[in-house]
Amino acid sequence: MSETDKAGAMPAIDAEMEEMKRVAAERGKAGDLYAIDLSWRMRGCRAPLPVLDLPPIDDLAGVHKAQAVVIAAVAARRLTPRDALDYSILLEHRRRAIRSLDIEARLRAIEEEDDRRARAGAAVTP
Repeated sequence: MSETDKAGAMPAIDAEMEEMKRVAAERGKAGDLYAIDLSWRMRGCRAPLPVLDLPPIDDLAGVHKAQAVVIAAVAARRLTPRDALDYSILLEHRRRAIRSLDIEARLRAIEEEDDRRARAGAAVTP
């Protein structure tokens, strides 16, 4: 087996990173602001996004309900405003996708009606 494990990580480098995280955390606890910043960066800066029980987001009404859940979670202090922003960005992208599908369906209906009228007009013209 190569020096990488099944997940593709190199054990020696992982061990060194863990040691650097430990040292940065210790120095940060001692008041070293640079070490605190470095410790946050090495940990990916943020905790995982909290899980919310969102309703199905299959239509614009679902997006509206999901946004209300996010706002309520912030109000109840179960979600930070920054985490709410992350959810809101995801919901906005979902809203755009739903709206695009709606516009596509409407455009298709208009084009089909135009085609039908064009065929009907061609049939009447001698």
